[in-house]
Amino acid sequence: MKNKSKIFIWLLIFLGISFFYLFFHNNSYEVLYEIRLPKLLIAIITGSGLGLVGAVFQAIFKNPLADPYLLGVSSGASLGTVIGFYFRLNSITYIGNFSIIFLSFITGLITIFLVFTLSNFYKTFNMLSLILSGVILNVLFYALSYLIIASDYFRLHNVILWLWGKISIYDFSTILLSLILICIYYFYLLYNYKILNLFLIGPEMVESKGFNYKKNTLILLVSSTIITSLIVSLSGIIGFVGLIVPHISRMIIGYDYKRVLILTPIIGAIFIILADIISTYLFYPQILPIGIISSIIGAPVFFIILRRNKN
Repeated sequence: MKNKSKIFIWLLIFLGISFFYLFFHNNSYEVLYEIRLPKLLIAIITGSGLGLVGAVFQAIFKNPLADPYLLGVSSGASLGTVIGFYFRLNSITYIGNFSIIFLSFITGLITIFLVFTLSNFYKTFNMLSLILSGVILNVLFYALSYLIIASDYFRLHNVILWLWGKISIYDFSTILLSLILICIYYFYLLYNYKILNLFLIGPEMVESKGFNYKKNTLILLVSSTIITSLIVSLSGIIGFVGLIVPHISRMIIGYDYKRVLILTPIIGAIFIILADIISTYLFYPQILPIGIISSIIGAPVFFIILRRNKN
């Protein structure tokens, strides 16, 4: 089957699942417009964004186990959310939710700045030092987050459920801004897909083809961590999506990043939409954190991928 046909089939699957998500047990315009559509758009932003960042990180680090949370951005953004809830920013009229998202986004960006600074990445360009700095900050910020929660557990215990991942309802201005950022990131990657293909081979190949390896690495790392911060601020931490979705895309359509970048956001969105459906209806009316569902689905899928590609 040709690659265009494969992409078209997956696009039809995505449209079908989206239609089901919007209209299953729903005949109300208010429910559609005020609940289902905003949640669907957040699910698409989350799944497509995590998938794209995972694909980029796996190319940059030449590591199939790289995922969007590799550099500790998730823990930094989570710390911002916990701080926001601790100081009751969510209770501010009109801008409560936006202030939490903004603070989470800012602390995610501060985290990547600290990672670059601690690793002295601008000068040494040492990938191992960069990853280790991310691991250190990841552990530190997670510990600080849970320390803050423990200090006022009866008021903040619900934040733990958010940290495990949740597709929430946001106003359309927040959704529109998020979509714009994701689209800018997506089209930048498509425009530079050749560089990502060269990254899979190595820095020497990138330089030999006339591209600046250091400059492009920095741009891709910073833009990818911005998107990761955005997604964590919207939906919490949802594991395995950025790890397995690029692998699934490559299994279906090959290793050329021009095709991988087209299919990955579609499969990522499908993954999150299905996970949200399962988390909502598995123990209805009890709603499970979507991160638990993504891990239950993602762990065996990743094991199967490892078995198929063990050589």
